[in-house]
Amino acid sequence: MKKKFLSLSMLVFITNMLVADDDDFNQPLHGKTFLAPRSQSVNAARELTLWHRYINLYCQDFYGAFSITPEYSHSFRPERIAEYYWGVDNLTITGSQVTNRDNDIQILADYFGLSPIFQSTVRMEPEIRTALIDFDLYLGYHDYYFRMHVPYVWTKWIFELRETIAPQVVPTAPFPPLYMDVPAVTPPATSFKQAIAGGLTWGQVTQPLQFGRIGGSTHRSGFAEAQLALGWNFVNCPFGHAGLNIRGSIPAGTRSKAIFLFEAIVGNGHHAELGIGFTGHLLLWERDGEQQITIWADANITHLFASRQRRSFDLINPSDPENLEFKGFGTRYVLAKQFDALGNYTGVSLPTIDVTTLECDVSMAIQIDAVIMASYEYCGYTADLGYDVWFRSRENISNREKIPNNRYALKGIQNVATGVGLSNATQSTATITGNNFADQALVADPNPPVFFNDDQIDESSAQATRGFTHKVFGNFGYSWQKCYQWVEPFLGIGGEVEFEGLNPRHEIKANKNSISQWGVWIKGGFGF
Repeated sequence: MKKKFLSLSMLVFITNMLVADDDDFNQPLHGKTFLAPRSQSVNAARELTLWHRYINLYCQDFYGAFSITPEYSHSFRPERIAEYYWGVDNLTITGSQVTNRDNDIQILADYFGLSPIFQSTVRMEPEIRTALIDFDLYLGYHDYYFRMHVPYVWTKWIFELRETIAPQVVPTAPFPPLYMDVPAVTPPATSFKQAIAGGLTWGQVTQPLQFGRIGGSTHRSGFAEAQLALGWNFVNCPFGHAGLNIRGSIPAGTRSKAIFLFEAIVGNGHHAELGIGFTGHLLLWERDGEQQITIWADANITHLFASRQRRSFDLINPSDPENLEFKGFGTRYVLAKQFDALGNYTGVSLPTIDVTTLECDVSMAIQIDAVIMASYEYCGYTADLGYDVWFRSRENISNREKIPNNRYALKGIQNVATGVGLSNATQSTATITGNNFADQALVADPNPPVFFNDDQIDESSAQATRGFTHKVFGNFGYSWQKCYQWVEPFLGIGGEVEFEGLNPRHEIKANKNSISQWGVWIKGGFGF
């Protein structure tokens, strides 16, 4: 059974390595508004290496081990991260007065305060850099044990935008009269990179982009959640052991604030966890009491309880409400109009995301972190090599904050004024790709205003999808055995390479919620 499992896992791993997505400007835009990768505290591979000499011992009264593990990790495959958010890693930005613009795949520049004749292409290159120090403690007494670990984390998330603006563009070409205000309005931004960073107002768009911004980097630091386990080895002999534990976590780290689309996160999002774990090892080969090969396995399964988060939501596309794949992707960036209680436009326009960024409870049914590792020991030297698989179910959103009904409607490409007063014109079918300005009357709602209300919030747009990764790892170290009466120090160096898993249920470029990354560590400590 184990051989079949390993063979299948390796097959999936090799498939991931071989599959590559080419840049594709014709890919329909789709994706999620929030990324929740594996917590820095969930790493059975880093935890198990090297110190396994000193844990789960046979016929011992009181014993234990303590280790400190500094690690640095860095993401790779930035195009896959970009595809999680947008479905592509290149964006085309065009204004509503650009001739021959593609209304299916090109983002409308007007929504962001860019000239209606603006044109550019943007290559997205997100990356994650993380440094941490993991503190691990194991205490054993006969067949019972307690273990805990908690990392202190510093992480920096960078979303680099490499923009090429069309040479013929005059970025200060104004919006037509009545479109953004009664007179013509000069655009406040001259590049998409500047516009998506937020903080800009123009004409009657008096509220700037406050959430879902992209610009520079964000960083966070602090303790991730503390992982705890209390266990019993029901099989414990000189040749191996098998045990079960009850495990959980103490919430720590950071919560989603949704100010930035690519938001640095420490820990698991401040979730409490509870579950079970399995641990075991088997001596495969031994020679002269100096050499041995053992197989180790750990598997941890937990439920992540609800944590209060802030998330940004798209709207369900009213023209295609049954489209489960795309719905109203990106409608959060469409401009909206604010109305009073009588249904009259107030003269205030704003990005829809400023309305649809809401507090909610987020939970996850199950998380699995499983590792199998081979270890070779010779005198005080230890070489470990293993494979780790991590899985987490999609998020569940509940108890969401509500938006007021009959107060907001999509502006789209409609005017804000008529020449003699404010305009109630709305465009309920507006999308992030927008329309040609010449088609303004064709796409206007016939009986405005047509409001978007709370029942049109697309909760799935902010639910992180299932996460699934494969990891190979290794460690080499030395233990100063019997050097001291009470303690035996050890020191080693290790590393890991983790690849995101493919989601076979998505036919259009994998919508992933996991990160490809590599990491290196130094692990030191002592057994006693």
